[in-house]
Amino acid sequence: MNLFASFGISQRLYAVSAALILALTTLAVTSWSQLRSVERLAVNAGEVRVLQLERIASTELSVTQVLLDLRHAMLVHDRDDVEAMARDITSKREQITRNDNAFLNDIPDQAGKDAFRDIWLKMQQDTWPVAEANLQMVREGQREEAFKMLQAKTIPTFTHMQQWLSEARAKQSQLLGTEVGDIQKAAQSTRILLVSLVVMIATGLLAFSWYIGRRLRSRVAESQKVAERVRDGDFTVPVVDDRNDEFTPLLHAMGSMQASLTDVVRSVRSNAEGVAVASAQIAQGNQDLSQRTEHQASALQETAASMDELGSTVRHNADSASQADQLAQGASAVAVKGGQVVAQVVDTMRGIEDSSRKIADIIGTIDG
Repeated sequence: MNLFASFGISQRLYAVSAALILALTTLAVTSWSQLRSVERLAVNAGEVRVLQLERIASTELSVTQVLLDLRHAMLVHDRDDVEAMARDITSKREQITRNDNAFLNDIPDQAGKDAFRDIWLKMQQDTWPVAEANLQMVREGQREEAFKMLQAKTIPTFTHMQQWLSEARAKQSQLLGTEVGDIQKAAQSTRILLVSLVVMIATGLLAFSWYIGRRLRSRVAESQKVAERVRDGDFTVPVVDDRNDEFTPLLHAMGSMQASLTDVVRSVRSNAEGVAVASAQIAQGNQDLSQRTEHQASALQETAASMDELGSTVRHNADSASQADQLAQGASAVAVKGGQVVAQVVDTMRGIEDSSRKIADIIGTIDG
């Protein structure tokens, strides 16, 4: 049972299929054996008992005809008719001999064969000489003596034969009835066996089909529950599978998938927390920036006011610059005239320098 529990669904199907094949093989072998037995009984009944009965009936008829031929031979006066009766008696005796040989061959056991020889064949050894002696009297014309012998000895002797044949026929009929009964019993037993095995196999197949269906539904439901938990984001329930079948790799894969998704969700949650912290920091920075922007706006307003004052000052300075430009132009003219004077001064200075150099040369010459 533990070995069967360790099998997967397909392995259980193979095992049950093998068991069903074995059961069907057993059914076939048992049915074949039973039907073979029925066949032997039928063959023995049809080809042995019935034929034995036919041989006994043929022998009984032949014995009766022999007695009739003997009586008829005593009634006719023509020698040819007597010889015709004698030939007919010989023919009937030959028929009885053929029946005896066939009957002896079909006796199944040696004890029956010995009993047949000791009783029936030995009885004929005593009977046929009486019939031949009685027929010989008829041939010799001793009809009254032959008729007396017929009544006193021949008929009683043949009566023993007929009695044995009647008993043998009754025995064969009884054996035939017994064998027919055995055939009926064997046929009924085979029928009951076949029906029982078929019912057992069908019941086992239905029970196993129900079991496999329930097993499949259970395993599919387990896999569906795991998939639904994963779909709903519930990763708290671990995937545990203590069975060993075709769904085990699927459940293991779904467990690995759940573990991977758990890691992903944990990582996403951690990153989300980081993003939340960064967002808070950014919000704080935005608030600080807003405050600085407000300060800057105030400063810009003050700067704008200052720029207005500066514009007024610049305009005033522009007017002053215009006046300064006129003064500068005048100064430039004066400067040009001054430049010319300076040039003349430079030329004069150069002349003075040349004269000084000459004077120095002269003084040097004099000192020398």
